Parts: sequence; C-alpha cells; structure tokens
Amino acid sequence: MSCVESRMSNYGSEESPPQKKRRNEKASPRWWWSLPDAVALSIVARLTRLDHAALSLVSKRHRSLVASPELCRARSLIGCTEASLYVCLNIMPDPNPSWFVLTRNRQLRQIPSNPYQPLRSSSSSFLVVDWGIYVIGGIVNGNPTRDVWFLDCYSHTWHPVPSMKIARKQK
Repeated sequence: MSCVESRMSNYGSEESPPQKKRRNEKASPRWWWSLPDAVALSIVARLTRLDHAALSLVSKRHRSLVASPELCRARSLIGCTEASLYVCLNIMPDPNPSWFVLTRNRQLRQIPSNPYQPLRSSSSSFLVVDWGIYVIGGIVNGNPTRDVWFLDCYSHTWHPVPSMKIARKQK
C-alpha cells in the first residue's frame, strides 16, 4: 500500500485525524470562560505584572481585564502591589521631559511621553496616588499653567484631568 492509499484509507475510519486531536489538547479550558468577572479578576490580581503582560496576549477579554482600573484596585486591596521607580528627566538638547521606569534588571526603560504636555514645560509638581502619577501645573512658555495630567503607571498611558482653578508653578 502506498503512502497516499494509507492516508486515504484512514479518512473512512471512525478515528479522527491526528491533527484534530492536537488542536483539542491545546484548546484553552472552557471553565475559564464561564467564570464570573469578579472571580476572574480575583485570580488575575494575584499574578505578577510580568504574568499580566503574557496574559494580555491570550484574548480581548484577558487584555481588557489586565488593562482595567478594577485590577489595580483589586491588587491594592489584597496587598499584591509591586514597587516601581518612575523618573522624569530633561535630556539635552531635547527640551521635552522624558519618562522612564526602572525595570527589575535595573535598567531604565522609556515610556511614552505625555502627548498633552506642551513643549518647553517645566517646574511641574508630582503627586503619586494609587496606581498613577499626577503632573500638576508648571511653567509653559514662561507662564504658570493650570493644566493637570495623569500617568497611569499600570498601562503607561497619559490622561488629561480637570484643570486647577488657579495656575501654579513649583517654587
């Protein structure tokens, strides 16, 4: 019997082809999808941030769970937070501040700059609250500003927040 004939004879049998068996073995467990969001959130909150990066690649549901503010709150409530060091540097000749986070292997990794922050701004104040850093006021083109921005330290994204009533700069 030739190779072609032996393959063709297998298609008539009740056994499924070997490729289908492998796909079923690799399929994700169905129980995960049936978990209520609160239970899934509780499980994921106990994983490290490094695991979150890998988990976000699995599916859209996992990605939205990992990027949600609820996950940050859950991690904070159960005491599963990891200390991070963020640094804002003015590196000449670029007049715009650059933001970095210190990685576990002690290297500074640049994160996206604030797209809302005007060029040539300085003298801002910084406030760390929960999972983010507020950048408050400062000087833009020689004038104090009322602008406030929020850096989400979990997703490394910037968000404008309501401005202050009075412009200020750090003395």
